[in-house]
Amino acid sequence: MKKYLFLAIALFFSTLTMVEAQSLSQMKAPPRKMPKMDESNILNVEDFEKLMLKSANRVIIDLRSKTEFDNGRLDGAINLNPADTLAFNEAVAKINNKSVVFIYGANKKNAKVETPLIQKVMNTNNPNVYYLDGGFEAWKKKNKPVFQVATDIGGF
Repeated sequence: MKKYLFLAIALFFSTLTMVEAQSLSQMKAPPRKMPKMDESNILNVEDFEKLMLKSANRVIIDLRSKTEFDNGRLDGAINLNPADTLAFNEAVAKINNKSVVFIYGANKKNAKVETPLIQKVMNTNNPNVYYLDGGFEAWKKKNKPVFQVATDIGGF
């Protein structure tokens, strides 16, 4: 009789353990809330420049094409062409949470295209991501400094 009682208890606990293990494996992590770009992340030219100048640990991302970037850019900007998905994703993964990230594109018309890219940067859990309202065109219209990328002029 003791033998059967022991087997029944052992069977009960092994069944309980299996049910608990199965329940745990079926549990999913709660979905991570993706930060949303709101008005506090979209800055006009003056506010963008002020914040950029006072931020010591900054990353400036230019989302325009290489040709556009070579024809003029903000000082210190890096060109991350979203068309090169692999390079873009690798660069975004390297951004740390201590950096203040400034992003601009060509103009306001591209904002719908650029918003998912900005969301990728924001999804790194960096709370300090800002977008230039009106893009590079707005920057130039306000006569802000534009830097040229040096080009090869035939070896001279």
